[in-house]
Amino acid sequence: MDQEFASDIIDSLRLGQPPVVGVHKYSVGDTDFLNEIKKRHLQKISSSRGKIRFVSGSWGMGKTHFLARIRDMAFDANCLVSSVKLNRDTAPFDRFEEVFYNVVKNISTRNIDPSIEDPLSEVFRRQLFGSETASNVIDQNACEAACQRLMANRDIDIDFRRIVCRFWETYRSRPSDVAADEHRGMVMEWFAGRGRIKAYRDNFGVQKLVDRASARQILNSLARYAIYAGFAGVVVLLDEAEMNFSTMRKSHLVTAHNNLLHLINTIQEGVGLFVVFATTPDFFVDQRYGIRATGPLSQRIGPLPERPPIAVRPVWNLQYLRRDVTDYQLVARKLQDIYVAAYPETENMVTDIVSTESLDDLVLSLQEKYSAFDVFGFWRLLVQAVIRRFDIAVNDGEVPSSDQLYNDIVHKDSD
Repeated sequence: MDQEFASDIIDSLRLGQPPVVGVHKYSVGDTDFLNEIKKRHLQKISSSRGKIRFVSGSWGMGKTHFLARIRDMAFDANCLVSSVKLNRDTAPFDRFEEVFYNVVKNISTRNIDPSIEDPLSEVFRRQLFGSETASNVIDQNACEAACQRLMANRDIDIDFRRIVCRFWETYRSRPSDVAADEHRGMVMEWFAGRGRIKAYRDNFGVQKLVDRASARQILNSLARYAIYAGFAGVVVLLDEAEMNFSTMRKSHLVTAHNNLLHLINTIQEGVGLFVVFATTPDFFVDQRYGIRATGPLSQRIGPLPERPPIAVRPVWNLQYLRRDVTDYQLVARKLQDIYVAAYPETENMVTDIVSTESLDDLVLSLQEKYSAFDVFGFWRLLVQAVIRRFDIAVNDGEVPSSDQLYNDIVHKDSD
């Protein structure tokens, strides 16, 4: 494994966070279910009606890790992927237009640097030039031909097509690169619903902004455009929903529930869109902020199933994913391999001091100590304990006990 890649994985896990990429390197136990998701929802996404699935798991059980696995599979399936953490301030579900803009801001592919400011603009640019080239000027005739082809696709919203064409036109010979950049910036601001509609009518020919009424329609057009541009579709991964909904005032919560209900009811109008909505079990049963507070929403989603998840069903309960102690022991060994790949100079120390047998014993001991009432899920406890054991062994030459690791993580880290 590439050292920098391995180091990025370890750095993320040390903080208790799944890495941006690479979760498949240490994952076990979910293969059959993930393969079913791939078969049912990703392999034929370009010809399938839009779908939404709900993932339930207690905090620390591995929801974010699970979403990262889906993201990796979606990349392999040539999808555009957007991972969004729902947030009361920046991505509140009672303002779905803000959620949509976060989807746009976080669009990514295997081949586009996720750190660039407007990744969707890079998708547009590559579609125009037909490659990853850094070219910034295109022949006028070629640009006009590209726009004619796009405008002929009536499955995509007319204003979406117009705004993309206006974006492409900035790559024709212009008097100033600064003017072109400003024009592109204004184009991307349209997806945020910012600015005055009159200015967009005058400069871009569009008849609407992205707002509460149009955001779901534009999301469906984003998926259709992705297919037009050569991708299989768009996968949207929404995480930390319970933190978003549980902090809302009642009036805002009603709007958020209605937005979710509208999304469920309209998602099949699109093609090539797959949305995964991750939350905790409380979201399904809490009478204050959960779906039971809204009868129609509760009926559309259904109860939280008490059985292993089935890919075609609307709700996946991660609590019933089958993992046993041997699965977790295998995770620990994989993490050891990644740690050594990240820090090759520690190989002898890690393998000598932290042997396979001691890792297996650590997993067993942690399972014995673990309680379902712990603030940490066992998945997070395991990963952090293993990485912490390596760090201490390498730096201090000692192997911390399972009691020490358990107390440090569950009690001190949760204070």
